[in-house]
Amino acid sequence: MATQLIKHLKDWAEKDAIYKPLESQWTFDERLIAKALQNVGVYFPHYSRHDESHSRQILVHIERLLGPDNIAKLSPTDTWLLLEAVYLHDIGMIISDEQLKEDYDAIKKHVEKAKYSANGDVLTVMNALLASKEKTASSIFASVDISPFQAIKLLREIIADFYRAQHPDRADKIIPNPFDEIGLNSPRNELLPARFFSLLGRICAYHGDSFDKVMELPKQQVGIGTDDCHPRFIACSLRLGDLLDLDDNRFCPVMMKVAGKLPELSESHRQKHLAIRHFRADPDHIEIEAECPDYESYIETTKWFGWLRDEVKNQMSRWFDIVPERSFGLLPSVGDLKAHLKDWQVFSENQRPHFELDREKVIGLLQGAGLYESKEQAMRELLQNAVDATLIRIWREYNETYKKGSIVIKETDEPRSENVRNIFKKFPIEVTIEKDHCEEEFNYWRITIIDKGTGISRKDLFYISQIGGSVKNIARREIIEKMPVWMRPSGIFGIGLQSAFLLTDEVIINTRSIDTGETLEIKLTNPTGKEKGNIYFRTSETWNFSDYGTKLEFIYKSDKNTGSVRWTDGYSSEALKRYDELVDIEQDFNILNICEGVKDFFYISFLNGTLDFSEYSINEKFIPTLTEQAEDIYYSASDKLELIELTFSYDSNLNYYYRGQHLDEHSDLSFNFLKVAVNLLDEKADEIVTINRNKFKKDTRKILFERISNAVQSFFKTPRGKLYYDNLDCIEQAIVAAEYELMNWKTPDYFNINWDEFLSWTLIDGQKVGMRIKQLEEAEAIILYSNIKPFFEKKSQSDYLKTLSRLFKSESNNTTKYKIEINRINSVFPLVNKFLAGKGFTSEYSIFESENIEALLLNKEEKQSISSKSIQWYCIETFLKKEVSLFSWRKRETIPCLSNYNKLALKVEPYKQKSTFKLDGISPRMLFPLAKISGKITVGDLDKLVDFVYKNRADEKVTEEQIRQKYQEFIAFLDDLMKDDEKWKQLRGSEFNPAPTENHSHGG
Repeated sequence: MATQLIKHLKDWAEKDAIYKPLESQWTFDERLIAKALQNVGVYFPHYSRHDESHSRQILVHIERLLGPDNIAKLSPTDTWLLLEAVYLHDIGMIISDEQLKEDYDAIKKHVEKAKYSANGDVLTVMNALLASKEKTASSIFASVDISPFQAIKLLREIIADFYRAQHPDRADKIIPNPFDEIGLNSPRNELLPARFFSLLGRICAYHGDSFDKVMELPKQQVGIGTDDCHPRFIACSLRLGDLLDLDDNRFCPVMMKVAGKLPELSESHRQKHLAIRHFRADPDHIEIEAECPDYESYIETTKWFGWLRDEVKNQMSRWFDIVPERSFGLLPSVGDLKAHLKDWQVFSENQRPHFELDREKVIGLLQGAGLYESKEQAMRELLQNAVDATLIRIWREYNETYKKGSIVIKETDEPRSENVRNIFKKFPIEVTIEKDHCEEEFNYWRITIIDKGTGISRKDLFYISQIGGSVKNIARREIIEKMPVWMRPSGIFGIGLQSAFLLTDEVIINTRSIDTGETLEIKLTNPTGKEKGNIYFRTSETWNFSDYGTKLEFIYKSDKNTGSVRWTDGYSSEALKRYDELVDIEQDFNILNICEGVKDFFYISFLNGTLDFSEYSINEKFIPTLTEQAEDIYYSASDKLELIELTFSYDSNLNYYYRGQHLDEHSDLSFNFLKVAVNLLDEKADEIVTINRNKFKKDTRKILFERISNAVQSFFKTPRGKLYYDNLDCIEQAIVAAEYELMNWKTPDYFNINWDEFLSWTLIDGQKVGMRIKQLEEAEAIILYSNIKPFFEKKSQSDYLKTLSRLFKSESNNTTKYKIEINRINSVFPLVNKFLAGKGFTSEYSIFESENIEALLLNKEEKQSISSKSIQWYCIETFLKKEVSLFSWRKRETIPCLSNYNKLALKVEPYKQKSTFKLDGISPRMLFPLAKISGKITVGDLDKLVDFVYKNRADEKVTEEQIRQKYQEFIAFLDDLMKDDEKWKQLRGSEFNPAPTENHSHGG
């Protein structure tokens, strides 16, 4: 146990009463601090001991290094500072409840960065913490599907990780005011100068800082009485003593039981301490040997030995600027600090052989497995890199915090505002293409991309070398997080520069970094080429030192005689028009497609671009089309998107862009009469689009559609939306109203045309006329019809008319009768049904398979909603012809409810599944009882079917028994209807039980 330093202070106090306050302060603190340090285990039970035993062991090592003669030379104030510093240096690991609450948001920011290196359950807890809107356990843990005890343990480890790096600085904050900060009642009074405690705080803070920081401490200061103190010496002694406390008893078995399974890093440190086999530390020599059980503990041990070597080396180089007097002699020499793997050898210190991602295979996958569908998409990634770097620079130089004046970008600015456009036009992206050389079959084009962005530093180069590495560039991400969402770079995948190797084997970059001012020439090589992905760099002398940015160039090899024309009105198509194979020796459509990709990239980009390609007389300046039409664009900040096109007509279409780049997306989700193009501005590409940015991720489509719907509605709530509406004609205004009606949106007060004014083109007694929806109420009969199979050969309108007249023979041929046939887009059908519902109309659904027609007759006569023949067709199509989708977990559909079975009618949409007989929106729906399960047509569990329908019945008066009886009757009717079909009987098996037709007549 360390006693020499304590005895030395006591001897001084007995020798001279002026030093009594130092001894008294230490006597209090030795006990108080020791008790306080017991609380470190609250949040750090998975760490090595940071209690009094750790402090005592540090004192032991300091006494070993100093030896009795040098201890005797220590002044009273130095002795007191050393004792206090050793006990207080880890006091920052005590976390008060108030501190934890105060740091809640800072902890979440720390987690945002730390999650990129996390996995498993700890990542689950991190994501839950980040997603929570409230500071409550229920908010954080609601989505965490692990044991609550495990969740608490992991949250404790997350908190410990946040405070671990801060604990030296926290000691500096706590030591001058220990009671206010953590409730430590260590005396602070006039007996000792306040500067002693401030100095003590800095000494403790620097135990976790660089050696250069330690040297900022004064070498010598006035102590108590006539003696002096030496802060640098105290700090250096503490650092060495702390590094030497690595014997095999640092982990407490009791605390390990409290902590449970240790995190990987803590376990590596535990094994590091257990690995110590030989340990010598005295005034002459330091040597240690460790035998490590695995690579993880080996790496941590060699790191620790490296820190110890460096610390001794640094102190030795400045020793006489540190030590109180030369008579203290020199530091001990460092002998062998050896670590080896038990039973194994290593290639070199501090490295471990390990399997790495085979970059050749990874790049091969990117190139060969369809990541990019064309070379133009790879070019797009390079252009996007240039845009991203430029946007970051613009924000750094023009954000309102950095720059004062009128020409600034505010967080509230819209992306196409005049102020923003005026700034952006100063930073165009320049693309140049020129022929480098050619061979018999190939052209070699030199493609150059120049931006005025942030440039690339040596540190940036490290992240560039890794696929997906950009997300780990913390300094860059901290800047990005302060940018407006619409302005943030989208290159989250970190593939960007790697995509160049789809076009070339070597990339040359000349750049000047805005961070360091350094100019570099960088050569990147293809991981699948002969250089195996080597990166070379050197100081560049060619860069224009008046500005920052990047010049990227590469050679693109193109086959002269191959290539397809991908655009109908672009560079390649124009060249094709002029091309004559008998006259023209070659026509390089591949390079022209690259040019077309460049032009397409800038269509709705935020930045301008230029393309100079003299070989084909191309010299263009690209000013984004939408920038010139900024007043026609609506930006929704809350939905993070731009509506760049908005028209209402009898057709619908949804065109998607992600940050200016078109997506080849064809979603089932669509509007009814609305054509819209939308530019999504989400900053995290990996959350919404596939890795090649061509399509949405499946699980995001519904949410994105809701955002677009919200944006359309919010547009019409603005003065611009009202002006847009007022400029529409009455037909278009009725279409807008119809869209609102079918989408169940709340109609703005200023809409003055109702949806029933919607004009539908119809056939009235053979004549094509326009009729408003509200006029349908006057009709005696209405026929809605459509093709059963959309791609079947379609008939002309006149042929349809003749067919319908023949099929519906019961209708009078008197031309004075008011009959309407409607065959418009499907969106018209729900409008008609919605209007006629409750107006006395009844429906009759008929399937005419041979004519490829399904038709709905609407009039005011009593009839069944669906014919027996149509039900028979449904049974054949659903159960005997097509296979049930393996991906459909609901195998029963709803059909129009038959009048004999109205007790089976369901509430509106209780069963979230596509309905069949889609033209009928008037009749109530009933759940078809049979399903194809395990190759059989079966009712499955009748009790559960009855229970479901009972809970969702339209008529509350209907009983479960009535539902059961009606379903039994209906199933018997279906078997009777299909009794002549042998396959039906076979698939129904023992359940097949037809009933007499007269007892269960359907009436159809």
